[in-house]
Amino acid sequence: MSSIVRHIVCSVSLLFMGTLLAENPVAVRLRVDLGHPNVPAKLKNVRIEKGLNANSYNASWMKEKKDRLLCYEFDATDEWQEAVFTFVSDRDAVIPMVVKGRWYRPKNAKDILPLRVLVDNIQVEGSVLNNGDFEELNDKGFPNSWDLWAKDDKQRKEMVTPKSEGEAQSGTVFLRVWHNNAAVQRIEVQKDIPVRIHVWYKRAKLQPKEAQAPAKKK
Repeated sequence: MSSIVRHIVCSVSLLFMGTLLAENPVAVRLRVDLGHPNVPAKLKNVRIEKGLNANSYNASWMKEKKDRLLCYEFDATDEWQEAVFTFVSDRDAVIPMVVKGRWYRPKNAKDILPLRVLVDNIQVEGSVLNNGDFEELNDKGFPNSWDLWAKDDKQRKEMVTPKSEGEAQSGTVFLRVWHNNAAVQRIEVQKDIPVRIHVWYKRAKLQPKEAQAPAKKK
């Protein structure tokens, strides 16, 4: 994905998410995006099996290409919990899976603030995901098979197992993500074959002061 396309997608997504967050501006939630406007695969939610206050939606801000991007969101608590959901594609394709969180802009502020989520032990059924527990690291200390979206390597290093955030759900490595610091891997999907995704996640300790109190499991 080119840097220009990524910038356009992120910019439009920021505008749309700002509208969504106006109703609940500081909720800390996991977000998983599937697909890309340049990949002509239409994606549809089949079911959400686990995850607190979960919802899914196609990217209406992409207008005629909205069905090419499918988003899932889940409230985060102070404990590791599992999100499980299934989607399907209308054709064979290779699509990005983007694992991230949200953002918040205080009233009259210029800059946005990160709403951070910890993620670990991602598993995929119906496709192949490499290094879903992030345990295999390269020479820089970043997880193999994953693209870490961040401004620079300093930010990428801050995404990988921050000591202040406690222990991993599985093994010793986890990631801390938000809207602008995301973990990305491309997966292959087949026409009409359901793909089931499991993600373990929790609310990060490092949050802006405006962040809502942690969600509670029901």
